Parts: sequence; C-alpha cells; structure tokens
Amino acid sequence: MKTTWTGIRPLIMSNPQTVEIANPFAVNSRRINALLKAARKKGDENRMSELADEQQRGDWEASAYWNEAEKCFFLPDTCLIACIRNGAAAAKKGKDIDRAVIISETEAVIETTAKHNSLDAYYADPAFRLECPAKVPPKTGALIWKVRCMMPVGWSVTFNIEYDENIVAEKSLKEALELAGRLSGIGGWRPKFGRFLVS
Repeated sequence: MKTTWTGIRPLIMSNPQTVEIANPFAVNSRRINALLKAARKKGDENRMSELADEQQRGDWEASAYWNEAEKCFFLPDTCLIACIRNGAAAAKKGKDIDRAVIISETEAVIETTAKHNSLDAYYADPAFRLECPAKVPPKTGALIWKVRCMMPVGWSVTFNIEYDENIVAEKSLKEALELAGRLSGIGGWRPKFGRFLVS
C-alpha cells in the first residue's frame, strides 16, 4: 500500500542520537556546557551569549533527521511504524501491526513547501525552528531554553507499506493510519504537534 501523510500541524523532530555518550553532538554539548560554566563565573556576558547561540544551533541540528548526501529531511521507518502502531492501538489492534506490517523504505523523505539547499539555510528560516523553555529532564528538571527542528504545516511524506492481509485487512490498516493522523501524530510533543491527513 502506498500512502501519503500531509501535516495539518507542525512536525517536531525528535532524533534521539545524543543519548549515545560518544555522539559528536553530545560531546560538543558537554564542551559548551563546561565553557558556559566558566563564562558565568567570570561574568562574561558576551561569551555566554556566543556559547548559548552555539548550543542552540547544535541542539537544533541534533534533533533533526537529515540526509546530508540528498540535502533533505526524512523520517526513519522506526518512527513511521511506531506511529501506525499507535493508531492501531486506538482500535485495539496494535499487536497485529507488530506481526504483520513493515515499511518498505528505511527513510521517508519529508517534502516541505519552502526548500533550502543547506542545514544553515533551514536554520536561518524561523519556520523550521521551535524555540521555547523546557524542563530537562521533563517535569522534574531545571527550566532551560531549547531549540528543536520543526517542519511547518504542509509537510508530507510518501512511502510504501507491506502487510500480511491474512493478519491485517486493508480496511483495518487504513483505519489505523487515519486514527494515527487524527489522534496520535508523529514526532515530538505529540499529539499537540505532528498530526496529519492520510491519502
């Protein structure tokens, strides 16, 4: 089954790559935090501002799923199948998705109305940034300023779904997709963000 999801709410990227301690973005973040601590002790406001800007740029890029060779954003198949499972769970058929459904592509390219030719250009476009205070860790942590990569309303992904019709009927699969788009969404901070229409 070929399907296209079109965003009716912005899509917040949520690449978890920085959980790996040796990840370059994680390493750089620790470096910046150490420099910020030193700049605070000295009361160097200019240096703190420079480091904060560098930290925000790093956080934004780290959160993105970006294919440098193709110069495009994408969603991995793991995110797509998890989203479909959430939709199926609303109809109490989540386990059937795990057993009988796979995504043909490992990456689904995200199409957007505005197109740029580099990550720097996307970062410079406010439509592709979400900036707000957040608690890290959630609910219990300190309130800090975070910047996340965001796809504006109108984003879309097209990909192919392979499924075993002996376990999941086409009608049930379509229902799961529609429920996922309407109730669950995809990406970070859902269901406030990441909701979509299916075609």
